[in-house]
Amino acid sequence: MAALISTIPIALLFILMMGLKMSGWKSALITLVVTILLSIFATPALGIVPEKYADTSIVGITAWSVVEGFLKACFPIILIIICAIFSYNILCETKEIETIKTQFIQLTSDKGLLVLLLTWGFGGAMIGGLIQGLSFSQLMKLLGKTAYNLQKTALTICCLVALASLMNNTGMTLSIATGLVAMTGAAYPFFAPLIGSIGTFVTGSATSANILFGKLQAAAAGQLGLVNEANFFGVSGNETNWIAAANCAGSEGGKLLSPQSIAIATAACDMEGQDGDIMRKTLPFAIFWILMNGLMVFLGLHVI
Repeated sequence: MAALISTIPIALLFILMMGLKMSGWKSALITLVVTILLSIFATPALGIVPEKYADTSIVGITAWSVVEGFLKACFPIILIIICAIFSYNILCETKEIETIKTQFIQLTSDKGLLVLLLTWGFGGAMIGGLIQGLSFSQLMKLLGKTAYNLQKTALTICCLVALASLMNNTGMTLSIATGLVAMTGAAYPFFAPLIGSIGTFVTGSATSANILFGKLQAAAAGQLGLVNEANFFGVSGNETNWIAAANCAGSEGGKLLSPQSIAIATAACDMEGQDGDIMRKTLPFAIFWILMNGLMVFLGLHVI
């Protein structure tokens, strides 16, 4: 029951964005409000609040989680986004972006090499655009316009990072993973990548997903007796490490669907309000990736 209730925020976010085609900021805000209510009224009754918060008021945990999430979202995520797009807007405003395009195209016609050159050289190109062509007042006006245009993206990211902090601090994320372990039993290796993907979907970070569920994956492997040295498709290694690696692999599938990542992408590409459409289009690829990795892990441990 605890695991099922804990999935409500994730399911709700999917339904709002993909089913009802609601904009990203509205979906994130509604989901955050619902998660706050679940945190205050449901998690204490379910007994899933982490022991380290046993002596802390659930209202205090909830309030701090939201504040923590907003702070993490603003510094550095939103700050980096604003600075990056502001720099790009300066290049567009001064027409320097066309000069950059021309210079790179003249270097080579190989598209792959052009991507590498642009990735490597864009930072220096932005600095060059910053020091020419615009007055201080023009820069400030452009900065204000950039920040104003990103307000919905900023709200989306704030709500999503707060949601992640809230689910982590009240035990909901861990409850989902633990419930999946209990339900699947010997078939757990097939679902190990799914846990990693859930972690990235909620937190927006594959690194965070690995930190969050790495120990859980190792503990699950121990409960299932997957602690021996073995060969996986001809590669020798420990079975526990194989399960941990499944978490890493699955987390990349969750990255394809992460609302935080999508919000950043829509801001960078001036596609605000298309979050749900992007998620629907990436969903098949994410499912394929997670299933492929789950099948590989299961076969590697139990069949091949």
